[in-house]
Amino acid sequence: MSPSYETIKRLNLDLEEILDERVKNISSLANYEECYIVLYTTPAALVKHEIKQEIADKKKMRMNMKAPLKYSQDPFAGNGLLQNTHSAYVEKIYEMLASNAGIACEKLSVYEAAREIRRSIDDEYTANDWLPSLPGDPIAPSVRKDLHKAEEWDIVWPKLNWQVAPRDAEIIDNKLVRIGEKIYCPGYIDLMPKEIFPFSALFNSIGKKYPWRISFFVESDGISAVTSRAVFASILGFVSGSNKLLNQGVKDLREMRDSYNVTVARLRVSFCTWGHKDKVEKVLANGTELANSISSWGSSLVSEVTGDPLAGVISSALGATRSSVATLSAVPLDAIPFMAPFSRPSSPWRNGSVLFLSPDYKLMPYQPGSSLQTTWIQLIFAKPGSGKSVL
Repeated sequence: MSPSYETIKRLNLDLEEILDERVKNISSLANYEECYIVLYTTPAALVKHEIKQEIADKKKMRMNMKAPLKYSQDPFAGNGLLQNTHSAYVEKIYEMLASNAGIACEKLSVYEAAREIRRSIDDEYTANDWLPSLPGDPIAPSVRKDLHKAEEWDIVWPKLNWQVAPRDAEIIDNKLVRIGEKIYCPGYIDLMPKEIFPFSALFNSIGKKYPWRISFFVESDGISAVTSRAVFASILGFVSGSNKLLNQGVKDLREMRDSYNVTVARLRVSFCTWGHKDKVEKVLANGTELANSISSWGSSLVSEVTGDPLAGVISSALGATRSSVATLSAVPLDAIPFMAPFSRPSSPWRNGSVLFLSPDYKLMPYQPGSSLQTTWIQLIFAKPGSGKSVL
């Protein structure tokens, strides 16, 4: 609404009360939501001799470099041989989403991505214009004797994990973690749903009762992930009927892959809810309700106890780790997009002087007269007293 406030101020109009009332009403109803896709390209995409050569080159560079790296970012950490492969991969996925599937999306810069990662870990401590300090950025040398107990000049960039996780986390119990003023309650899917339902079914069942997030971590080669379990299940099939079912399930996945060319992926799903540190009981109740909603989403088995609750929180954060605590499952790849939030409504405008709400209360900005439209037809209808005349 800031453009509207700036306009009435520039025109010297006394209409702030109308805008204030609109902000008050919308903020009491609107939901805030975001959807991110994090793409990884690992050294496994390279051939063995390229990996060995890259390791040898990096080792030589570090030996010739005199700057202290123990408490700083390593400017040689990146793998130059993966740059072209990863860029082509990102472009292909972006083209498939934007052009082929018609999904509204945009690529983030390195700085924007680092800011969103930090916001998913500690949003209260992250300003909207915060930028990380990365190799190539200008830096000012400093001395931190209290930290290093030595006369060490910091002439390189501070570690990225220090920047995206600026405050310490406190494990309260086996379910709760405190970061700043918030308490987090994580969980994960232990057994995938018996029946695949769209993400909208889960979203509608939870509603806007409390804040929550969910992470789908997808990797390739799902069959190999469960091969060892299938071997033991085959040997110990007489012990339990579940072993026979597991062994049969792996056989079915192999048949789908070999006979019908179905790609089988590895999938791990983790989730989390949070609240103020003074409302521990409320956060626990919300965590239980969220777990129940997800468990009824196709009859899945959910666990609220992760063993390491901090790892559980980080597993559901944006791109913070590839070591998810969630149980690894083998799932046909074509079932995963059906479970993901790709069907959520969106507005082509990031900002607008007019704010609307979708039927499920997602904020939808609209900018009249924008260059995004060549022509437009406006039809506004509502019952009397709804504020049509002040739009």
